[in-house]
Parts: sequence; C-alpha cells; structure tokens
Amino acid sequence: MFRTTDRIVSSIPYPITTRLHIDDIYRNGIIDCNLLINFFYDEGRLDEECAIRILRDAANVLRFEPNLLRVDPPVNICGDVHGQFYDLISIFKGCGKPPDVKYLFLGDYVDRGYFGIEIVLMLFAFKIKFPHSMYLLRGNHESRAMTEIISFMRECEVKYSKNVYDECMLTFDCLPLAAVVGNVFLCVHGGIGPHLKFLHDINRIYRFMEIPDDGTFCDLMWADPWRRYNVDMNIPDFMYNVDRNISFYFSYEACCRFLERNNLLTLIRAHSAVAGGYKAYRVTKKGAPSVLTIFSAPAYVSDSDAAAVLEFDSKKLTAAQFTVSPQPYYLPNFENAISYTLPFVVLKISEIFYAILKYVTSSEVDNEELLIEDRNAYALRSKIQDFGRATSRLARQTANSMNLMKLGSLANVNYSRISDFNNLQAEFGETLSNCADDARSARLLETLNQVGERWI
Repeated sequence: MFRTTDRIVSSIPYPITTRLHIDDIYRNGIIDCNLLINFFYDEGRLDEECAIRILRDAANVLRFEPNLLRVDPPVNICGDVHGQFYDLISIFKGCGKPPDVKYLFLGDYVDRGYFGIEIVLMLFAFKIKFPHSMYLLRGNHESRAMTEIISFMRECEVKYSKNVYDECMLTFDCLPLAAVVGNVFLCVHGGIGPHLKFLHDINRIYRFMEIPDDGTFCDLMWADPWRRYNVDMNIPDFMYNVDRNISFYFSYEACCRFLERNNLLTLIRAHSAVAGGYKAYRVTKKGAPSVLTIFSAPAYVSDSDAAAVLEFDSKKLTAAQFTVSPQPYYLPNFENAISYTLPFVVLKISEIFYAILKYVTSSEVDNEELLIEDRNAYALRSKIQDFGRATSRLARQTANSMNLMKLGSLANVNYSRISDFNNLQAEFGETLSNCADDARSARLLETLNQVGERWI
C-alpha cells in the first residue's frame, strides 16, 4: 500500500534534518574536517553559531597571509568550482585531500551551483586545520556585488540566515589575491592589468574590502586574455573588456613582457569556462604557455563539459580531467515545490474556468430573456476578455519557469537586473522551447553564461 509519507525514489536517502553544533565539529578544540565532508555529503547543515565560528576562525587565519602567497610544489591547482560540492568531493577522491595533498584554489567557490555554502565551510575548515596544505585565493564572485545578483546570498538565506551571508563576505575580504608557485608560475583568478609591473606591487594593495571597480585589485579578479590572443599581433597591450564590462583584455606581448620582467614562466588563471577544463595559450620564447586557464566545474554550460585540476610536482605540470558527479536536485533559485508549482496549478484551473465562461457566453449571452439590458452582455464579455488576458500572462509565467528548469545552474541569475536581458528574452524562449536545435541552444546557454559573468 502506498503511503504519502513514503519516498517516491526509495533508493535515495532522506536528507539529514538535525544540525551539527560547535561541540560536534570541534573535538577538543580541533575541527573535524572528515565529519564535515560526510555530513555535507548527506545534505546536512550546521547551526548558525557553528557556521559563523568556522567563518571567523578562517578569517583569523587568512588575514595574516600576504596578498601574494609563495607556494612550494608539489601542489594541485584548482580553478572555479562554483558551488558544485559533489564535484569537489570527486577531486578529493581522485587526487587526495589535505594534509596528504597540498591545494591552491583560484577563487569562485560560490554562485551558480547549489552548494556554495558547503564548499566555503569545508574549504575554510581545511584552512583552519591545515593552513599550509590549503591555499585559497579570491575570485570575482567572492564579492557582495556578484553574490547578490547570482545565487549565493539567496542560498545563505534559505539554508542559514543573512547573518551567515554577511560573515561570509567579511571572510571573503580576507582572502589573498595571488600566489607564486615554485617561483615559476603566477596564479591569479582573472589576469593582469596596465598598472601591474612587478610582483611586489600586489603586496601594496589593501585587500580587506569589497572588490573595486578598477585598478590592479580589480584586474587580478576580472581581466581576460584578448579574444584572439593566439593570433593577433601589433595590438594594444591592454584594451577595455567589453565582455565583462569591467577591467581589461591583455595581449600576448603584454603578458610576455610581464613574465620576463618578473622572471616567471607562465600565468595560470581561472575565471573562464574552457573546453576540457584547461586551455594552454601561445607559448613564450622559453617554450612554455604564456597563459594557462584552468576550470574545475564540470557541466558548467552543457552536461558534456569536462573540468580539470593541474598537478605540479616541480618537474612537470599535468592536467587531470574529470566529469560531473551526481548531486541532489534543487529547483531554480532554491524555490520550494509549493511556490514553484502553484502557477502551473492556477493556470490549469484558470483555463478550465475560462473555457466554461466562453461556453456560457456563446450559448446564452445573446438570449435577451436571460439579460435585463444589452450593457450587461457587454460587461460580461469585457470581464471574460480580461480574464483571458490574465490567463495568457499566467501561461507566459509558467513557460518561463519551464525554461528556467532547462537552464539548470544558469537559471541562478537575476537576469532582470542585467542590461542585456531584454535583448535575450525573445531568443531565450524560442530556443529553449525547441531543444532539438542543440547548436542554437548551446550558443544561447553560452551567451547567458557570459551575460551572468558581467559586471553590472
């Protein structure tokens, strides 16, 4: 016999409903990272006091690190993970975890994916317990401006509270900005700008603040290689970044001069989703890639997208690729099932009611015996037309909800606050309603991804 309390898919365990407290996580004053991983894997949550304790303890460690870290190999270098907790667990399973393996993350821990707060708390726990085996840089999404527009603020409010979100922002303000690995690689989230000449310039930045709109701090978070970086010559060293609406593109010549000036081999960056999870750009005179982009969030734009981790052992640099892992399902923007499905139910009821009204009107409204005056018939027709228009608006709303389902994590953007949104709406609905056109759908998803990554 079926009972309403039974789970439809019995093979999937019910999420943990109890919350861990400080005494559960801090055993004899030492944080238990493995307990945290397993608890988050089963969709458990901490109580607010415990989450804030981890964030503050991490801030106390991070604030004493310099803007420019010095990291010795061997080390694994990870790009954007964007709230994809279960894929991060796959990295740890495949490559090992601290303290056995040293990691350098290049930022963008949150937004897009549905498990940003779990990633933040877990990585910060490793930083607290193993500060010399876990190095964390800041990305452009570790900011109030981006997390308010994308999904992290909403996620914190749904899973915890606004207090936890505010504490996350204060901890993000403490994250270092760059790292030199093995004295040969400069690792940043975004890239370089026209004001950055020497490495020691990075340590002159005051970082304990929101990411500014311009300057070297901004460029380290937002800059990109020029679109035709591998082919264009004799172009300006730096050009305004119209794709991001902030910071600059840097050219091959500008990057090579920066590397030579600072006796470096390669600029390693994240910030951009690339095919296969990594991309090596045009080589320098030394025969090494001038730029290497690493992206560690699989299935970011399409389900087939792979991601990668760089493994550097002081002698060679290799890329380990991996694909997406199964994860629990969330509705777009952390909606609950009742509020999300209510428009669909109301639409169907409205359509039934509208059909009845139209039938009554067509069969009876012209019968003068049923109407006292002709104006009553006109008023009834007018009300029915108004009801029909309201039903049409509701139908468009439900269609948009279905389109958001198809967007997956790209739905976690308040596109209405983005200037390009009006230009995308028509193509958005038409393309996503016709998933048979895979090429157009892929182009649109890439466009929406770029729009969501712009500075507003």
